[in-house]
This record gives sequence, structure tokens and C-alpha cells, in this order.
Amino acid sequence: MDPQILRRFEINREFKKELKDRRFKNNSISTTKYNCLTFLPKDLFVQFTKMANFYFLILTLLELVPKISSDGGFESMLLPLCFVVGVSMIKDIFEDRKRYLGDKEENNRTVNYIPRGTNEFITKTSSDIQVGCIVRVKENEFFPCDLLLLNSAIPKGICYVETKSLDGETNLKHKQAHKDIFRMALDDHGVSNNFTGAVIECE
Repeated sequence: MDPQILRRFEINREFKKELKDRRFKNNSISTTKYNCLTFLPKDLFVQFTKMANFYFLILTLLELVPKISSDGGFESMLLPLCFVVGVSMIKDIFEDRKRYLGDKEENNRTVNYIPRGTNEFITKTSSDIQVGCIVRVKENEFFPCDLLLLNSAIPKGICYVETKSLDGETNLKHKQAHKDIFRMALDDHGVSNNFTGAVIECE
């Protein structure tokens, strides 16, 4: 693998802001399609990419041409078109609102982790997690971000992960920490001391 495409970061270390390879995204998620400024233009564009809406839009505009229009034809075409498009836009508002509330719930989940540059576990929201933090996940909790397994409460660093939200499979996936790693993470003190400054390389 080309070493130039690898990204490197240290565990539990403060990153220098001037280093470009340390500029990672935050952990907050957003699956919404629109905001207050972009909703009207973006959703109107989406509505008229639908063939039926576009077809009736063309017919409505043709009614503005005097030679081929009929009396009252413009109004009779415009009102049904506005009704159909308006109902679809209202539906999109409610659907995007659901996505926003789901994102907010996910970003505000409480997570137990060690902030970069410190040695103690604290409890804060999922959106506050940064690249390089050490995270503690309890049984039946959601993973708040991409994680590298250091150890688990089960002997030999074994854990079982459900990936139903990713691939729809309900069977548990067997995961195990590397034997040399989980021996260094037997308790909170060991995790903090042994992994602070350790370097992780990823694509």
C-alpha cells in the first residue's frame, strides 16, 4: 500500500491545528437533506425531476402562449399542479424533520470516553468524541463511532457485535482484540498509560 495515502494519528494526544493531516471531521452526524435556506430551491428541483410533474409544468407554461391556450386553461392547469407539488413538499418536510430528530438523538447519546490529552474517563455526548479518544462501550450500547477493540469484559478480549443497523443481519459477529493489545488494557490505568501516544495508521 502506498504510504502516502495512509492517515496517521496518535491516541489520546492533542493535535496541532497547523498540521493538515490532523484535521479530522467531528463525530456529529447529519442525514437531513435540507435546511431553512436550501429547502425551497432543492425540493422544487426534486419535484420537477419527476416526469409527471415536469410534464404538467410544460403544459401549464404552454397555456401562457395566447395562440394555443384556452380561456381559463392556465388556472385550471396551475391549481392541480400546485396542489400535487405542495402536498409532496409537505411530506418531504415531515420526513426531513424525522431525520433531524433521529440525528439529534444519536448525537446526544451519552458516551464514556477519555478526552484527548487527559487520563480520566468522562461522560459527554457522542458528538463530542474526537479522533484518537479512548471510548468505553458497555453491554447493549450502540457504538458511537468507528472503534478499534482494545479489550472487553469477556476473557481474551472477545466481544459480540450486532450489525443490524448496517447490513440488516441480526446474528452476532465475533470480534477479538489482538492478544498483545488486550494484555495492555486490563484496567483504566493501563489503558491510559499504555496507549497514550500510540500511533494508528488507516486509509
